[in-house]
Amino acid sequence: MKKKKIFSENDLNKNFKSKQSFESQIKSANTNEIVKKSSKLSTLSNLTNNNNLEDPDINVSKEHLVKISKEPLSKRYLIIGDLGHGSYGQVKKVRHKQLNEIRAMKITSKKTATSKIEIDILRKISHPNITNIFEIYEDSRKYYIMMEFLEGGELFEAITSAGSFNELSAAKIMRQLLNAINYLHSNHIVHRDLKPENIMLTNEPKDGNYQIKLIDFGAATTFIPGKKISKFIGTSYYIAPEVLKQSYDEKCDVWSTGVILYLLLIGSPPFDGENDSEIWKKIINKEINYSDPKFKNLSPESKDLLQKLLIKNPEKRLSASEALEHIWIKKYAPHTKVSRVFSRKIYNNLKKFEEKSQFSTAVVTFLTNYMMSDDELKSLKKLFFELDEKGKGVITKEDLFRGMDECFDHKITKEEVEQIFSNIDYDNNGTISFDEFLKAAIDKKKILTEEKLKAAFALFDMNGDGDIEAKELQEVMGENNDIQGDVWAKMIAEVDLDGNGVIDFEEFKDMMKKLIS
Repeated sequence: MKKKKIFSENDLNKNFKSKQSFESQIKSANTNEIVKKSSKLSTLSNLTNNNNLEDPDINVSKEHLVKISKEPLSKRYLIIGDLGHGSYGQVKKVRHKQLNEIRAMKITSKKTATSKIEIDILRKISHPNITNIFEIYEDSRKYYIMMEFLEGGELFEAITSAGSFNELSAAKIMRQLLNAINYLHSNHIVHRDLKPENIMLTNEPKDGNYQIKLIDFGAATTFIPGKKISKFIGTSYYIAPEVLKQSYDEKCDVWSTGVILYLLLIGSPPFDGENDSEIWKKIINKEINYSDPKFKNLSPESKDLLQKLLIKNPEKRLSASEALEHIWIKKYAPHTKVSRVFSRKIYNNLKKFEEKSQFSTAVVTFLTNYMMSDDELKSLKKLFFELDEKGKGVITKEDLFRGMDECFDHKITKEEVEQIFSNIDYDNNGTISFDEFLKAAIDKKKILTEEKLKAAFALFDMNGDGDIEAKELQEVMGENNDIQGDVWAKMIAEVDLDGNGVIDFEEFKDMMKKLIS
């Protein structure tokens, strides 16, 4: 199977020019090949800002710490290799000079509207199965997006190498992918270009246990429930029939996950052809024969899920949340529970969590999001998913109460959970996001090492002179916060022990160590 290009409306118009209905056009479409090579970026619609907070306090969520900087890229990063390229731009392997961290740098042109909106989406979302964004640089022509380096490579490469996957491995991949998609759909975001090339392995799999992250939001857009989208976009093998008809909703992503599941289990796409027009015709017209010998070794449950994901009528197709409840997912990829001892330890961390200062909270947010490896966060992710029973990528009060009530021998009161929840739900939206959970649950002794504190200090000491000034705090934390007056100077004064108007590293370290005293 070859990689395929992501298509836009212009590609559709080139191939179907008559005024007949789309169905009749596609049956008689010219079968000349359009494009064989893969590209990974296309058009995006405007992103709706869902973070209108009434609380005048400074928001120190992940979104507010991901900055767009105009300083020279070479000041902080060294380019050490190529990771890929296409019509979307280039991806380079880079090393952060101060932190000695390897990252992936995506370079995109400012000429397309997609770049900035992709950045806006990535800054707002936080999920264990979606790539993490660190910072952005820009010059007059391009954006340089710094993301985590996922050393396991593309899922596409793993499929090409393995041929097909056993059901246990496939189910674990599908649970993670559906978790990510369900989270996006719950936040009214549709990806629109789900394919194995846009699913990365975090590292080399152990015992068939593939850990994945979804990347490339260049085709993503927000949607309004109940309102159809018309823009033609996607990649030929994975594109849903209703997208070809230019009237679709978020369930186009579910179709794409069905194609990916088919690939994982069978090793080839369900709809193939000599060229893209032929593939599109088959997507519209061909029915899959599940009695074919190629399916004989598959479980009845896996075939049932395939049929329910690859229903051509989106109204009859499962949603991402419904797919997570399917018996095949529950049987072959059940939630793995963390030990009761670990759970109690984390719940006790949640109980003790309180904001000492907005500055220290910002530092903890930085450390948990950007200075902790996937291995270090592995058990916390398991507990997060264990609590997030519905797979929406957030924890509700009911989730937290249930988890704590099951873990402790003594009775947990709803009032106690209410107080804990209130302390953690920093943006007061009624749910605990993954980054909010991390900064409350993490063992502060593990993150407040000398090395990690120096890295955090460097984030705020933007001019590198060894001191943090009020204007630097404002630059790091104030871009999306409408905070006026002397708030920043007051934040400095809270930590400035010698009264010289700035914070040096020792004062910074003293502030952070109060979190574990």
